[in-house]
Amino acid sequence: EVLLWIKSIVEQHGENISKEQLTEYVWKTLNSGK
Repeated sequence: EVLLWIKSIVEQHGENISKEQLTEYVWKTLNSGK
């Protein structure tokens, strides 16, 4: 499941994701109840 989550990050933001983008994605995931 973690690998799928990481894959979705790369698909949405590319491989060079900033710390701020990653933080935003993590919070979005947590707030969605996943």
